[in-house]
Amino acid sequence: MARTDSWKRWRNILITSFVIVWTMAYHYMSLKHFYLEPFFNRRLPRVPMLFPPAGWIMFYNVGDQSGTIDVYGLKGVKVQVYDKKYFVQGKEYQRIDPHDIFRTRTIFFDNIKRGLINGAVGSQKDFCDFLEFRFPYYDAFEIRHTVYPSLTKEPYARDEQIYYQCLTRHYIDNERHK
Repeated sequence: MARTDSWKRWRNILITSFVIVWTMAYHYMSLKHFYLEPFFNRRLPRVPMLFPPAGWIMFYNVGDQSGTIDVYGLKGVKVQVYDKKYFVQGKEYQRIDPHDIFRTRTIFFDNIKRGLINGAVGSQKDFCDFLEFRFPYYDAFEIRHTVYPSLTKEPYARDEQIYYQCLTRHYIDNERHK
């Protein structure tokens, strides 16, 4: 009985010591670059293999610009050609929720809010094929990029552009048979 009590005591001392040392090393690394090095006027050593839970993101310079990507399904499509470029206009535009596109659930974190769609729209043909597979009842899709140039100076200013458009195969086949 006495032996287990002394083991528990030593275990608690070791755990407490580790937590104190780790906390001091974490604060040292957090303060080193901006406060300690200018104070001592020299480069200080860093603690190797220290990965704080928040990472170094707290020192990341967050810009004033922001942007979003939205996907719209189009019905009743009319195709127009200007300077050998095709432009798609729809009678009905419906914004498609990214959660419906990727069928993600929000358990603990949300991949949509983390920018999953930004990476997906980069491959135009693959993304258009995927949208057609997921939403066969639309004639075309339009991917729009909205940029907010300065959220602090002009919070309501925005620039919206069509990133790209894609027609579905069933729409193209229906147009050929007319």
